[in-house]
Amino acid sequence: MNIKAPIKGTITEKYVELGTEVSIGQKIAQISQLNNMKIVVNVSSEDIYRIQLGQTVMIENNLEGIISSINPSADPVTKKVKAEIIFNNENKELIQGTFVNVSIPVEKIEKSKSDSVFIPLRAVTITANEKYVYVNENGFAKKILVEFGKTENALVEITSGLTSGDELITDGGKLLEDGDEIIIK
Repeated sequence: MNIKAPIKGTITEKYVELGTEVSIGQKIAQISQLNNMKIVVNVSSEDIYRIQLGQTVMIENNLEGIISSINPSADPVTKKVKAEIIFNNENKELIQGTFVNVSIPVEKIEKSKSDSVFIPLRAVTITANEKYVYVNENGFAKKILVEFGKTENALVEITSGLTSGDELITDGGKLLEDGDEIIIK
């Protein structure tokens, strides 16, 4: 009996041997189209808003692919969003089923002021009366009042309050009080 596949491609998996009895609907082989590869990546929820469909990405530092789809929702456990990249593999530069390094350029965040900085939003404490962060000053927590500019996902722009060289405390600030002794680990 002759069997024809509905698509052109290369047999990448064989499930039965010559002479084996098969039944209707049973898989006998897997055919892959190796000329176009789909690469699946997981992008952080902070960066997902800074990439777009049709954007060019670098694969293994010298190959180019295109972002073809971005999932509309994040994985509930990892909080990452699946994106798919299409790569023209006519020259067989990639092997199906392997891992590759992908570099996705993200859109740069523009500052409101030239001397402002972006910090993680989790480092800021917001009350009804003030917004503040803690910095390390000679082993003690120092409370600094800050003003916001733009927000970009999990980052917030600080337009005043922090100065160059301040050592920001990013975790545990909600448990600190001004003047608490801190130990850096």
